[in-house]
Amino acid sequence: MLNGVPGRVRPPPRPRAEAFTCTSTLALRPDGTTVLVSTGPVTSGDHAGHTITNTVVITSTDVLACATPSGLTSTAGPFLISIL
Repeated sequence: MLNGVPGRVRPPPRPRAEAFTCTSTLALRPDGTTVLVSTGPVTSGDHAGHTITNTVVITSTDVLACATPSGLTSTAGPFLISIL
C-alpha cells in the first residue's frame, strides 16, 4: 500500500554516497607485513558526522621483491572498515 492506495509498494530508500577525509599511518614491519590505518570524519551521506576507520594488513611472502626493478606487483590481505 502506498499513500493509502492498495496494490502499490513503496520502493526501499536508496543509500546516499558517502564522502570522508582521512589521515593515514603506515607501518612497515621487518617481517614484510605492512599495516595501513586511515581514520577521519564522514562528511556527507547516511553516516555524516560519524568517524570512519579503515585498517589494511598486507603480508608479503616475497620480501625481496621491493628491491627488484619491477617491485612488488601484487599482494593481498585482510581489511576492516568501521564507522563509529
